[in-house]
Amino acid sequence: MIRWLHAVLLFSLFPSACSYSVLNRREELQPGAREQLGVMESYEVGGATLSKDELSLSVTRRCEERTRVEIQTVQVETRSYDTELAWIGVASVAGAGLTGAIVLASEAEDECFFDNTGSCEADYDDAYMVAGITAGVTGVAALITVLYEGESESSSVIRSDWQEETVAASCGSSMATGVASIIAPGLELTGELRADGKAVFSVEQAPSALWTSDELQLQLPRSESWTPFRLPESVQATGLQRGGQSQLSLELSFDDRRGNQDGVLDAGESGRIHYVLSNHGNTSGQDLQLELSLMDANGVSLLLPKQGVAAVAAGDRVEGNFDVEAALTVDSHSFVVEASLHSAGKVVAVQRLRMSARKAGESERVFVMFSPNDKEQGLLEAGSKRVQSVLTSSRRYKIVSDADTQTRIHQIVDEGGGSIEQRRALVLEAARQENISKVIILEVLPIRGSAAQLSLAVHSTLSGDRIYLKDAAADLDDVMGALSVFDELATAFLAWDGQ
Repeated sequence: MIRWLHAVLLFSLFPSACSYSVLNRREELQPGAREQLGVMESYEVGGATLSKDELSLSVTRRCEERTRVEIQTVQVETRSYDTELAWIGVASVAGAGLTGAIVLASEAEDECFFDNTGSCEADYDDAYMVAGITAGVTGVAALITVLYEGESESSSVIRSDWQEETVAASCGSSMATGVASIIAPGLELTGELRADGKAVFSVEQAPSALWTSDELQLQLPRSESWTPFRLPESVQATGLQRGGQSQLSLELSFDDRRGNQDGVLDAGESGRIHYVLSNHGNTSGQDLQLELSLMDANGVSLLLPKQGVAAVAAGDRVEGNFDVEAALTVDSHSFVVEASLHSAGKVVAVQRLRMSARKAGESERVFVMFSPNDKEQGLLEAGSKRVQSVLTSSRRYKIVSDADTQTRIHQIVDEGGGSIEQRRALVLEAARQENISKVIILEVLPIRGSAAQLSLAVHSTLSGDRIYLKDAAADLDDVMGALSVFDELATAFLAWDGQ
C-alpha cells in the first residue's frame, strides 16, 4: 500500500513541473557605453563677390560633437507560466495528500502497512504527520504558482558594436584669422581670412584656372582639411571678361577601347590618354604645347610625351590623344598621368589623371557593398555572398573582403560624411586607393507589402561613373527566391562585361 501512495504523490507533482514549458527568445538593440571623441569643425563657402581687384568669399563655420556609442545586441528570454496546468498540479498534490490521510487513518492499526521489508516491528498511527507533509508540499506548489504566475524576463549581452554619432555643438572660440589659400590644378592663390568671416584674395593677375575650374579648394587657418567650393557662374563669367586673354582648361581621360575596355591598363595592353583643351576666354590661344609625364609608374610608358597644339579660338576646344602602353612584366599598381599646357614657354594649365595597371594573369579587384543601415540587412548580407560567389566563379574577379581593407575604406567614408552621393564618391576614391577597379552596390527597394526591387549597380573607381545598373522584382517573404534573383543579377553583369 505504501508504494501505491508514493506513486500517487510523484505523479501528482508532474503537472506542476510541466507548467514551466513555455519559453520565448528574441534579440533587441540597446545603447551601451558612450565615449566623447571631441568637437569637429567644418567650413563652407556660402557665397562669392568680385570687386575691381578682389575676390571675397563668405566663410561659415559649423561645429559638431562626435560621440562613439556602443550598440549592444541583447538576447531576452521570456518565460510564461501555464497557470491552469499549475493549479492542476496543486489540486493533484492536495488530492494525493487527502487520499494518503484517509488511507493512513483507516489502516493505522495494520502493523505491516508501513513495512517495506516484510517484518512488522512497530505500529505507525500518526496520520497527522503524513497529512502535514502533504499539506507542506501543496503549499510549496501554490507558492510557486503565485510567484511565477504570468511572465518573467531575463537578458544577456551576446554582441557589442560601436558606431559614431554627430550632433550640432557650439564652436566656443571665434573663427581663426590669418593666411588663406585657394588651390586647383594649375592654380595657387594666397589671401587673408578676416574676423568677419570673409576670405579676401587679390585677383588682378589671377590665373585663368580660378575662373574655369570646378575643383577649387580653400585652405583656412588652423584647419587641417581643404574646403571644396565652386564660384558662381556670374563671378566666373565676369572674371573671364576682365582677363582679356585666352582662358584655357584641360581635361584628361583614359580610353582602352582597343583593349578589354575595363578602364585598367593590363600587362601588354595599349591605350590612349584622351585630352580636351577648351578656351573660355575672349582671345585665341596661340603657340601651345601639351606635355605628359608619368608619376609612380613602373613598366608603363608614353610613346610620344609631347604634342604641339594648334591655335584654340575663343569659345572653341581641341581634342587629341597620347598613346600609352604597359609592359608584359608590369606589376599591379596605381600611378598618375600629369599633363602640363605651355603657352609662350609658360605653364598655363595643369591636370592630373590617376590610372591603374594590372599584372598579367591577375584577377580584377572588386569591392561589394551595401548600406549598413538598410532594413533588409540580413538579406543583403546573404545576397552579397551570393554575388561574390558568382563573380569569383568566373575567375575574372577577385573580391576584396579582408577586414583591414574594408576597415580602411569605411573609415575614410565615416570621416568624410556628407550626403549619400558624397559618401558614394568617398567610397570610390577609397577603393581606388586600394587598387580596386570596380565597386558593386546592392540595394533593396520596397514597393508594396513584401514586393520589392533588388538592384545591382557597378561603379568604376577610375572615372567615378556608374557603368552598369540592373534590377529585378522579388518577394521578400520568399528568401530563397530573393537570393536567386541576386544570382541572376550577378550573372547578367558577367554576360554584359564579357561582351
